[in-house]
Amino acid sequence: MPPPRFRVAAPLESAALDLEALRQDARAQLLEILGAHQGSSKLLILDPSLGNLLSHVLTDASKVFESMGVSQIVELGTDMSQLARGMARGGALAMDFSNCLFFVRPSVAHCKLLAEHIRSIQKVNQDIQRFSVYFTPHKTLLCEKVLEDEGVLDLVGDLEEFSGLSLVPLESDLLSLELDQAMYKDLKLAKDPTPLQAACQGLLRLQGLFGVAPHVKAVGPLAKELAVLLCRARVDEANARKEPLDFLPASPAASPARCQMGGRMGGRIDTLVLLDREVDLVSPLVTPLTYEGLIDELIGFKGASVVKVSNAIAGAEKDDKQTKAVDRPGAEGTASEAPASEAPASGEEACRLVSVALNSNDSLFDEVRSLNIEKLGLHLGAKAKVIRGQYDSFRANKDASITEIHDFVKLIPGLKEKYNSLNLHINLTAELKRSTDSHAFRRQWNTERALLEGEQLYDELEELIDTQKPVLRVLRVLCLQSLCQGGLPGAKLDFFKSEVVQTYGHGALFTLSNLERLGLLRRKRHTELADVASNLGLGAAVQGGSAFAAARRLLRLIDQEVNVSDPRDMNYVSSGYAPLSARLVQLAGYGAWPAVHAQVLSLLPRPALEFDQDPAEPQALDLRAQEAKMQQRAAAAAAAGGAAA
Repeated sequence: MPPPRFRVAAPLESAALDLEALRQDARAQLLEILGAHQGSSKLLILDPSLGNLLSHVLTDASKVFESMGVSQIVELGTDMSQLARGMARGGALAMDFSNCLFFVRPSVAHCKLLAEHIRSIQKVNQDIQRFSVYFTPHKTLLCEKVLEDEGVLDLVGDLEEFSGLSLVPLESDLLSLELDQAMYKDLKLAKDPTPLQAACQGLLRLQGLFGVAPHVKAVGPLAKELAVLLCRARVDEANARKEPLDFLPASPAASPARCQMGGRMGGRIDTLVLLDREVDLVSPLVTPLTYEGLIDELIGFKGASVVKVSNAIAGAEKDDKQTKAVDRPGAEGTASEAPASEAPASGEEACRLVSVALNSNDSLFDEVRSLNIEKLGLHLGAKAKVIRGQYDSFRANKDASITEIHDFVKLIPGLKEKYNSLNLHINLTAELKRSTDSHAFRRQWNTERALLEGEQLYDELEELIDTQKPVLRVLRVLCLQSLCQGGLPGAKLDFFKSEVVQTYGHGALFTLSNLERLGLLRRKRHTELADVASNLGLGAAVQGGSAFAAARRLLRLIDQEVNVSDPRDMNYVSSGYAPLSARLVQLAGYGAWPAVHAQVLSLLPRPALEFDQDPAEPQALDLRAQEAKMQQRAAAAAAAGGAAA
């Protein structure tokens, strides 16, 4: 794969926390592992999903690996026969490797691939008698059992964890576990707690560096489980140390000074908010209208911040073509009028996919990533004017001195970089606009908005099925209808399930069953939710048992008059809808949690918890006491809210 056009590792200087310490901690852990294996020739076999993550913590990966004696890096899953033939022929991989190190995710499939690698390498290189395996972010007994069943466990000398990638800083305001996209499915359907353990490990590492968060708020059953794991881990650590704990060491490689700065000198994180995805299943189904959101929706990110686009969109690389494009009169218009790249010579070359890293290393992308698509074109057109103006002002100066010419020449590399970036985003915007300006896309947005506002669109849904629209689109609308209405009437749900199966095949039956188990599809039923809503004076808002309907009104999730050009609230991200989960986090930051709990959290998946962590005396979480305390707060807040209404 060709390298991305921009550095993958984003700058972290503007972060509220010293996230560079998190990056350096991961780097130190990796160097410690590589340095522990003697020899100047190491074979590194990486899980494909980890290669991109390493680029977020190693800004100089090639130099680091070379200095630590890594001679070859192979992707897990590489054709074993080709690898073996290459070694046997004396090719690039036919080297006397003294060590073979695996870095993989803890899954059964990866363990079986790992075993295949070990057997293939042993056939052609008998010098490697012991292999080292590092599971990230943690190892499991199941993986160890699989290696034993595959007959290679005795060949593994080191079976350890590499926690450096347990929480990866992707941006100055974004940390990610970067687990499989099936995380929610694994937790809810397979009842696999592994993702929760990974989340707990990442949060413990964060608190180890920056201190214990004194205030914790959690909503939903999975959030409760995560809170319990966090508290239990701190208690276990304190018991193991036989002394009060005010910070958790991030790793053996973490410097005492940095840990002390995060823990002993006071925490830097004031509040930790834990939300179960079940609390807000609506927002992921709503089409975003920001630039970055649409790129993910219509093109898709590959590994955190990398997208694959055609060479024509990425832009031509020839300097003379770039300069001519800047001079075009069309550059002073909007995105559709701004300079586009010259087409490559052949159609095959134009369609070739290239990797582009989109993050804050690209200053223009950092400016426009959160802009609504309606405002984006004007912004890019203004940038094109600025670049052309810099060239025009120099050309207009016929009497420029040698010093002025020299100064302008110094600006050329920066102007070229700005132009390349501008050209890329103009082409990307044009590609997105082809979709967003279409009748089908606008109808899709109108359908979603009507559902969010509580309308029943059974006829439109039936039309989508009858015209055999993509099944993903049909299921998306069906689930959105169910969530916004608090479920579908039994007869309607059975009808639509039957229509989907008859139209798209019996394979859809399993998908529908899983959607019901996940809570995305359900039958409308009147439960204690209606009684709770009635006690809070929200009976009309709930509309027969829909928690979302109540939340929509109370949290002002819909704004009919949103101004996407001058947004004052987060609801501009979809031209009118503010994500429920984001609104909850916003209110938690304002200290309005008890009032929110009284009117909204009591309608969402329970429990809702709020407790304090004592940095000096870790304690197990008493769920009954915390739920009772929240119920007392809810009662008091409900009275005040009712009087105000």
